[in-house]
Amino acid sequence: MNKALVLALFLGLATATESQGWKMPDTGLYEWIANEDQYALGYKLQADAGYATHYSAPVDQAGNDWAEQVYGLHLYSFASAFLTLRLTQFYTWTGDFFFEPLYWEVYNQHVRYTRVEAENGLHFYVSGDRMGRALRLSTTTTQNMQTFERSLVEFLLDDNNNYEILPQLDD
Repeated sequence: MNKALVLALFLGLATATESQGWKMPDTGLYEWIANEDQYALGYKLQADAGYATHYSAPVDQAGNDWAEQVYGLHLYSFASAFLTLRLTQFYTWTGDFFFEPLYWEVYNQHVRYTRVEAENGLHFYVSGDRMGRALRLSTTTTQNMQTFERSLVEFLLDDNNNYEILPQLDD
């Protein structure tokens, strides 16, 4: 069987479905431990295992005579716990605690070639490799603070005194 046909089959199977894995709660939304006006605390969990294809092209290729692309197939497994905290209506903190027991790139196909505009002819170089990692733990956090802006010029130009200089809650 043709190798290109087998790769196309794997690419098609991996992109035809979008498995979200196991989620808790089932909706994928946060389960709230507390959800009051001045504070809220919620969590959600997700886990999955499977296989997928991947593609990358390094972004720092500008100015080089070469370009490179990498295609591959990988096996993955992960468990993720999300925690969110909201204080008043202005501050939100979210954390993603990500555990990856196994990630294995079964095969990577590297294709490196000279750019069309390069003056030293067209050349192709092909190589393959594999890569794996185990027991990876990472944490990603984001913080959001709402901000506002009020124009003193609009306040001074408002003849009807409808423009409020202090921000409202919905600002």
